Amino acid sequence: MWFSVGDLTIFETLEHQMAGIGRSVNVAFLKVHKTGGTTVSNILLRYGDSRGLNIALPKLNSPKWNYLGFNTILQRDRIFPIPPTETYNILCNHAIYSRNSFRELLGADVVNIGIIREPVSQFVSAAHFFGLLRELQFKLKIKNKSELISKFSKNPNLCPDLLKIYMHNRMSFDFGLEAKDFDNETAIDEFLRSLDKDFALVIVTEYFDESLVLLKRILCMNLKDILYIPLNVNTRKKREPIIVSEEDKFNIRQYNHADLKLYQYFKDELIKQLQQSGNNINSEIQNFKSIHKSVIHFCNERKSEKFSNSKVFEIEETIWNDNFTVTTRECEIMMEYEFKTVKRLTKKAEAKFKIWKR
Repeated sequence: MWFSVGDLTIFETLEHQMAGIGRSVNVAFLKVHKTGGTTVSNILLRYGDSRGLNIALPKLNSPKWNYLGFNTILQRDRIFPIPPTETYNILCNHAIYSRNSFRELLGADVVNIGIIREPVSQFVSAAHFFGLLRELQFKLKIKNKSELISKFSKNPNLCPDLLKIYMHNRMSFDFGLEAKDFDNETAIDEFLRSLDKDFALVIVTEYFDESLVLLKRILCMNLKDILYIPLNVNTRKKREPIIVSEEDKFNIRQYNHADLKLYQYFKDELIKQLQQSGNNINSEIQNFKSIHKSVIHFCNERKSEKFSNSKVFEIEETIWNDNFTVTTRECEIMMEYEFKTVKRLTKKAEAKFKIWKR
């Protein structure tokens, strides 16, 4: 790839050049609760489906069927089978991280990708989603959610036993830290060092677009592959914002101390990766943000029409991407409800498996 400095004549896009040196890899995405993982899963499911890769998909008849390990490591009997001569290429449904189980499924050279979120915002999101706020409203006879978060931060014993597994250091638990080690500084530090060796990238929700550009580089993807529409977003948060005081933030971070250390460690690692990627990554990130904004606008218009009109949005070539198009159907898939996507792909895999068995 080279330019003439005067008129920036482009002979080959960087995207085309990088795609040329790409290698086939198997990818495991650790989907961590309430971090934005559904959006990343959609990216990887689209990526795998468009290339005919074998995705580790759940059997649809299991309890908590969308989990490949419900509060436990991967359970092979929950995964829809593929022909024995083939291998799985992508994993992106919930399961607790285990180096051995991930490698057994995807090979020793699997590329592990994780995701984390600022611990207070992750906690508040989990409190909404898993029903802690509803339980506290009933128990304390208080409606104001900001007040409920404040009450809890000062007295975590208010958490019902059944919800503790979702509220107490849940990100660390998803990454494989045992509950008995939540307050063990030595164990946490060793846990972080071990993860650092295992994961090629840990996406940070607060640096989402920057993380995706790194993901694109690591997996030699195209820019189109990492386009997304935010999924599983709680729209009530804008209508009913929860205000968390500095004191309450401090208390929540103390309660979820392991999550705080996990976040600080891999946020620092991400910033380091970005800094080591060279000055040109800033240009690539801005290019992605600009195209992404245009695609969101196009797709929201298609959604307002209930995806009834077949239209095509054309993206011009830049030094960071080849020219490509986005269709109404592709918008619909990017905005598809997670369970619908997984069911659609599982049924597709089932049809393929039936053909093999004949």
